[in-house]
Amino acid sequence: MPRFSQRYGYTERPAVGPSDLIREDAPESIRVGFLDFFEERVGPGRLREVVCKVLRKRPNPDNWSLYPNIWQEVQELVYEAPWPLFYDIVEAVVESYSGTERKAIADQLNVLFSEEQLAWHIVDAQVVLRTGDVTDEIVAYAEEGLEESGRSTALAELRKAVQALSRRPQPDTRDAVRWALGAMEAVARDITGDRNATLGSILNKKGDTLLASPLPSAFEMIWGYASNVARHVDETKSPTLDEAILVVGLVGACVAYLSRR
Repeated sequence: MPRFSQRYGYTERPAVGPSDLIREDAPESIRVGFLDFFEERVGPGRLREVVCKVLRKRPNPDNWSLYPNIWQEVQELVYEAPWPLFYDIVEAVVESYSGTERKAIADQLNVLFSEEQLAWHIVDAQVVLRTGDVTDEIVAYAEEGLEESGRSTALAELRKAVQALSRRPQPDTRDAVRWALGAMEAVARDITGDRNATLGSILNKKGDTLLASPLPSAFEMIWGYASNVARHVDETKSPTLDEAILVVGLVGACVAYLSRR
């Protein structure tokens, strides 16, 4: 059952903008929340196996009892892990689940991540950058449609776009734009049956079979933009992070629609 503060929308932490979210850190509070969350679900013994595998640590052979020995060992490993490896641990534990259970676990952890004002959230067992509540929901809806319709190539392209935005220390905005349009191109080819055409030519010749006019022209312009700044590499041209997020969001919305055709 949700606690008082969750039921009534109270929080100790003031709302912050995207630029103020925690990116290159895993504060103690998120580690505490992670350990509390999985202590009962996984147990100290199994959790130690996963943590030690990620960190390439040998489990302490002198620790036999779950409490306090193994549990204390797990806590020390998690608290002392460098912040990038902490998120590796999170991914490894989430990966140990599958199907609807994995999604439920990820959804619950994402609430924790949001409450702790992290710039990250979990999508399909991977910790990726939060691009904004609306964009994240659109992309998730698109991924769901692609998975349900069996369009695995487009799904992989869209996920690579999100991962490119999450790359650190420098987001790969060029690849984010390129892969997002690649997902839309794959869906458009599948719907029209034209396996060799580019997205631009499909929108130009068969756009009305995909989208109501004048939307094909709008996305044809986005394709042109992607060609200028991402598909054809130029040292002087590269999308900004905000531009890349915008394109991924717009294309994600279109893919979400097309995936259900």
